[in-house]
Formats: sequence, C-alpha cells, structure tokens
Amino acid sequence: MKEVVLGNLVRALSPRRVHNVALAMGSYLASLASRRPVVWAEPAILMVEPTNRCNLRCPQCHTGSGRISRAYARLSTHHFRAIIDDLADSLVYLLLFNQGEPYLHPEFLDL
Repeated sequence: MKEVVLGNLVRALSPRRVHNVALAMGSYLASLASRRPVVWAEPAILMVEPTNRCNLRCPQCHTGSGRISRAYARLSTHHFRAIIDDLADSLVYLLLFNQGEPYLHPEFLDL
C-alpha cells in the first residue's frame, strides 16, 4: 500500500507541477509585497462541484438546510473533461465536492 501511495505522489509531482507550485508561491509572496494581485501560475489545486444537490439536511449547510437560492444542476462529463484536459499538467490536487453531495451525480464514476 505504501508503495502505491508513494508512486502516485511521485507521478503527481512532475517537474512541471513542481515548477507551477513554485510559481504560485512566488505569486503569493509578490502579491503580499506589492499589495496587488500577481498571478504567475496556473491552478495547482482545483475544487470541482459535480452537483449542488444533496440528500442530507445538515442545519449548518446552506444546501442541506434549503437556504441555497440557486437551481439544482450538475456538471457534464464533457465540460469536466475539458477542464481537466486544460489543467492536467499543472494540477497537483483535485477535490470533487463543494456545496453538494458528489455521489448523487449519476456519472460520478465517469468523472
């Protein structure tokens, strides 16, 4: 199991991705120093919301409590693949959730 995790980590940290993370950190420091936005890198971490639908009723959550005012929607696999294809060389970490329950997306495993 350790070998699998280590192998995935080594693949994830390609020279291009390491360079992109260094550029992102440099952008952050330059933004602090200049007090204006500086962007030199592509996203290294991406949060994608497959769907904003949720079957739980968590009182602290806007989606679960019904306080959310947007219509229910889901991300198409075509759009998801276009995003990933565009950012695949720079991404180190991908999160497949936000306000909704991602397993409710009917094509979650395809994503």
